[in-house]
Amino acid sequence: MVTPLPKWLIPNRLSPVKRLLPVNQLLPVNRLCQLIMICFALITAGSGLSWAVAPVPPKMKAVAPAQPQNTTKTPVSTHSELASTELASTGRAQQPANSTCSPLLDVKKRLLASKNEKHLCDYQGKVILVVNTASKCGFTPQYEGLERLYAQYADQGLVVLGFPSNDFMGQEPGSEQEIASFCRLTYGVKFPMFAKTAVKRGTDDPFYQGLAQAADDTYPKWNFYKYLIDRNGQLVDVYSSMTKPEDEDLVETLQRLLKPAA
Repeated sequence: MVTPLPKWLIPNRLSPVKRLLPVNQLLPVNRLCQLIMICFALITAGSGLSWAVAPVPPKMKAVAPAQPQNTTKTPVSTHSELASTELASTGRAQQPANSTCSPLLDVKKRLLASKNEKHLCDYQGKVILVVNTASKCGFTPQYEGLERLYAQYADQGLVVLGFPSNDFMGQEPGSEQEIASFCRLTYGVKFPMFAKTAVKRGTDDPFYQGLAQAADDTYPKWNFYKYLIDRNGQLVDVYSSMTKPEDEDLVETLQRLLKPAA
């Protein structure tokens, strides 16, 4: 015998399916469901279970391990260090890659008794003493003093450049081979010598034109005129034939120009 449920437990509205069955046949099912729900509620209340859903932690992005940094600094060679190295190994100061040649030295000259030319910019960075020479002149013995000056200060950056010239009273009449032999055998000249050159006023030689222009229109007036040029290719002074290579003022100026920059 089925006990009927109280009226307050009987739903007011039945689904279409429930309407197909008598109410007294549906009651056991409804009550059973009610009991199951009540039991479940009691169980969960006693055990402290929670219906709350735990939040899903966000996905963590994989982080690549930090690479160790190289703190070693590559030493940078300064221009002064490079120049010192070049000067020590070759006796010639190296010019920076972006440096420009002095207009005074930007000319090529043929070497004495040779087909080879020399760009005078190759001497920039040295102190230069330019001399027009002759083999049959009263000042010809100055070759000895010039060679001695060159030998003494070449390691410090001095170079003497000799330009034989027949401009004055025909005192350099020989061939270039004869001039080269005379200088080598008579005075042991080792400083660079160049081809015979017209040097006096009216010359078309671009190098001596540039020297005269830099020296306030001062051209050589005789053999063994001397033009002193600093390491930057700038004219410093002009000395007449009467000024010997060992002249005190000339030597002091040379020594000053040869001193390393502070």
